Amino acid sequence: LIFAGEQVWVSEFAKILKQESYKIFSTITLPSLIVKILSKFDKSVKYIVNDLDRTRYYDISETKKLLGWQPFSLREMLLASAKSLF
Repeated sequence: LIFAGEQVWVSEFAKILKQESYKIFSTITLPSLIVKILSKFDKSVKYIVNDLDRTRYYDISETKKLLGWQPFSLREMLLASAKSLF
């Protein structure tokens, strides 16, 4: 959700969506070591191991300046995305 213009952890996504009655998201945070161990047994978990404990920052200031554009709020972007998926 780069277009939201805010940086936030995935666990915050889940909290916001749970507040809005999207109950299918878990707000439990597992230690990285547990996730790495789980990835040995569950292939779907394997794909997130490389992103554990990594923070990525995206600078959208040039886009905002070039296009004269302002990003949506995080809450607005999350809810629109969830509505289109569910």
